[in-house]
Formats: sequence, structure tokens, C-alpha cells
Amino acid sequence: KVCMKDFVVKPPNNPSYACPTIMIIGTSMSSGKTTAGRVIIRLLKDMGLPKVVAAKLAGAGCYSDIMSMLDAGADAVFDFVDAGLPSSIVPAEQYKESLSILLSMI
Repeated sequence: KVCMKDFVVKPPNNPSYACPTIMIIGTSMSSGKTTAGRVIIRLLKDMGLPKVVAAKLAGAGCYSDIMSMLDAGADAVFDFVDAGLPSSIVPAEQYKESLSILLSMI
């Protein structure tokens, strides 16, 4: 049996995460999180930041969200699919492990 997780590169032990971060939190699907993210990405790029990376940490894999953030100017976009999950609806420990992998990619 082949799983998405089989293709994930594991981070080093105790990966560090020290990026300045803006987190957008919404109450449900279609609440405007991706739209807000696109605006923020564009503004940060217009301010001259040399690198802006976006990440989608919850929900279901949606390629259009990734493409819209790239279209807004993100240099890279990661989501939980990159960490081996088709959706973030998993047990808390599995999500925590995948989140660590995802953040190590940024």
C-alpha cells in the first residue's frame, strides 16, 4: 500500500521555526481567509520583502488556494498535503507531527 506520507521528507530532530509569521484564522470555509492572505502577500511583496512564503495549515487540499497565493506573489506555498495528509481531519497527534514537518519546510 502506497500512502502520501511515504513521499514526505522528514525534518531533522527538533526542527526550529523562527520566521516572522502572520496567521489568518477564520470561522469556517469561505470566510475570506485565502482572500485576506492574497492581499497580505501582495502588500508584503509591494513593500519589498525579498521572500514571502504562504502555508495552508488546515482544511482539505485545494490546489486553487495554492495557485491563488502564487498568483498574488508568494515565492512558495505549502499545505498539509506536502506533509503527507490529504486533509487536516486527523487525530491530534498525527496533525501535530505533520504540522512540525510542514513548518520545517518554510
